[in-house]
Amino acid sequence: MSVALKDPGGVALLGDVLTLTVETSAGEEQWEFPEKENLYYAPGERTLIIVMGRTVNYGETPATDRRKKAGVYKIFERWSARPVEQTGVLTVPAVKLKDIGRAVSVIYRSDKWHKGKDQDYIHEFSKSSDKVRVRSGTFKGCKVVTISGGRMTVTERGIIY
Repeated sequence: MSVALKDPGGVALLGDVLTLTVETSAGEEQWEFPEKENLYYAPGERTLIIVMGRTVNYGETPATDRRKKAGVYKIFERWSARPVEQTGVLTVPAVKLKDIGRAVSVIYRSDKWHKGKDQDYIHEFSKSSDKVRVRSGTFKGCKVVTISGGRMTVTERGIIY
């Protein structure tokens, strides 16, 4: 089954994804990300997004929707325990996403709580629920992976679902 990725609006950068473990119909798969791939959170969609093959343009974020921008700032500041210093624009292509399977865990590197001091974090998703799904799609040389489902959100404690 495929679904179209909605425009995520504003996204908050959480860190760099290192490993994503997915339970597929064929068994458990571990996806490694050897290149620096950013892990974003789209609060309006309650979705983690990894976009490979695209870059973030830092500078002034378009003020088309100040409420969305303020919401993203609040998520980042709560997540990282520090004010936003720079903003960026991430272009996420409209892409059809194929359901890959249940999210088991994600390992990411972030300097949340300690600016400039990266630390690795692992987040395991509950095995009792298959609501948190991994979906993937490609568009003009760009790969998009999403993790969504349940009541996922991001707080100062981390990824909550």
